[in-house]
Amino acid sequence: GGIQSLTISGSGVFTDATSETTLRGLFGASALASMSFIIPDLGTYAGNFQITSLEYAGEFNGEATYSLTAESGGTISFTAA
Repeated sequence: GGIQSLTISGSGVFTDATSETTLRGLFGASALASMSFIIPDLGTYAGNFQITSLEYAGEFNGEATYSLTAESGGTISFTAA
């Protein structure tokens, strides 16, 4: 068995310019990359994912936020919290 495919959606706040640059680069590459997604109180999914959707939002003089969707490609592992 094991997980065959996984789609993860989420949103957050950029903590620095480096994190935004990294995320934008992964989206622009349209390729699989090794990623881990931590779901609080549940666990961590890890494997190769492609970011298939990336959206930005923000208010004047406010924080820049993002939302993304990532789809798996290959074997996925899950580690319980």
